[in-house]
Amino acid sequence: MTRGILNSAGFEADIAPDGFAALRLLREHPYGMALVDYHLPKLDGYTLAKLLRDAARRAVSPFKLVGLTRTATVLSHAAGLMSF
Repeated sequence: MTRGILNSAGFEADIAPDGFAALRLLREHPYGMALVDYHLPKLDGYTLAKLLRDAARRAVSPFKLVGLTRTATVLSHAAGLMSF
């Protein structure tokens, strides 16, 4: 559903089936933004966000990280998603 919305707005989107695949994609491609589901299998979105936040501090071209979930919580702040 999210991919369809992004595509209809003129954006290209890649989909990763799990957190490790997302990490590989983000290391291999220069994305401007990543939408991360907190409930990813294998490597959850919170851990992925922490790894990406740490990598972004060293990156030449930082990107935006947006957390998605079906449950509304304030835990995104604890994961550091607002620090970019």
